Amino acid sequence: MTDLLAAGGPQIEMWATMGALFILGLLIGTAAVVAGVGGGVMFVPLASALFAIHVDFIRGAGLMVALVGAIAAAPVLLQRRLSRARISVPLALAGSAGSILGARIGLRVPENAIMVALGVLMLGVAAQTIIQAVRARGTDAAPDAGAPEPPVRPSLSARLAAAWHLSGSYRDPGSGETVEWRARNIVPAMVLFVGIGMIGGALGVGAGWANVPVLSSLMGLPLKLAAATSGLIIVANSSAAAWIYLREGALDPLIVVPAVTGMIGGTRIGARLLGHARPEVVRVLVIVVLLLAGVRTLWGALA
Repeated sequence: MTDLLAAGGPQIEMWATMGALFILGLLIGTAAVVAGVGGGVMFVPLASALFAIHVDFIRGAGLMVALVGAIAAAPVLLQRRLSRARISVPLALAGSAGSILGARIGLRVPENAIMVALGVLMLGVAAQTIIQAVRARGTDAAPDAGAPEPPVRPSLSARLAAAWHLSGSYRDPGSGETVEWRARNIVPAMVLFVGIGMIGGALGVGAGWANVPVLSSLMGLPLKLAAATSGLIIVANSSAAAWIYLREGALDPLIVVPAVTGMIGGTRIGARLLGHARPEVVRVLVIVVLLLAGVRTLWGALA
């Protein structure tokens, strides 16, 4: 463990560190599923603040936390029909290509630059989420799910949405209502997911930090459907980037195993809370987590 500690950092006893990583993973796992932001986006800044471990190892563990957390939650969300594989597959392919490139770049960038970029990113996403929450006014339905299409030749995005059957309905477990949805802006979303994957792979935060805003605001999906589908995209993006960290020796079992074990338990709790959480609560949780993570990361990098 000592070879992983940053220069000058405190020598933390191995078992105490592993136990603390387990507890951190448990708490993050519970919150991450409900927020739809992925565990890595919270794990990386919080673990960097709490443990004197080099940021490369933390970023590698963050990707594994996001990956395993999403895998653990996926069966429950699919069973409740809150996730849609046919939405996530094309977006995950685009994001995976970006995450591989981002991971290669991130391992060659100075530590301080990575932490500053991570903090700025978290605050920016939090601000975007606040704007989205104000505009949504507490509804979980897609903004224009029932709006008629204009009488013009369908765009490429509209043709892709029709060909891939990116529309339907689901029963909200919280309200008991049937929510109609229809995806839009498929092509711009795929381009954005390449960029999301690059940034997520470089910072070790997976892809969930921006999945929900893109799926909800740009593609017009209901918030709960967007949050649940985000988990399937996280699986593909995080696994692609994790292979780069593994090849570079930035994955260590003393960090990954306790964090991932706690994450698995937490995600099972969070997956059962997601269906019954009100949309307003989900949005507030996203905002609070991102603000806290962003402020703490910037403070640590600039202090």
